[in-house]
Amino acid sequence: MISPNRKKSLIIVGTGDYYRRIVGPSLTQLEKERHIKILATVSRSKAGEIEGIYHRIRPANTPLSQLLADFKKRDPIILLGHSSELHTDDARDLVRAGFRVMLEKPYCIDTAQLRTMRTLIQHYPQKIVLLEYYLMMKTIPLLQTVGKIRKNSFYITKKGI
Repeated sequence: MISPNRKKSLIIVGTGDYYRRIVGPSLTQLEKERHIKILATVSRSKAGEIEGIYHRIRPANTPLSQLLADFKKRDPIILLGHSSELHTDDARDLVRAGFRVMLEKPYCIDTAQLRTMRTLIQHYPQKIVLLEYYLMMKTIPLLQTVGKIRKNSFYITKKGI
């Protein structure tokens, strides 16, 4: 069991627009506050490299569990924010190999993947987390505008949110 106070290690798969606009700034802040440690990023090319972070290029048809096997002993959380059609298969590969996975939406893109994702969640409830940032990202400014966010809320008082 991992201590809740221990800094979490992350590996980010996918460093495109989603990472650069949405996830990257938040993770940079969390790392600065010493809540997480980004161990590596993974993309399909050198163009996905982020300055100052160890980067791996994923060759075609290479399972992520194989590419990241040497990180396994560090018990990282793998954040899948890459091409949507790869989410379900990569999540399945990783959780079956014992990795913990956070999965950005869309979690699956067709009915077959939806069935697979449901099965994964049932069989690996402690290994897979479905992420949703969009609703909060879009609704918090609106809720703040109409006075529904308390003035002492971390959304207002925490620098960098």
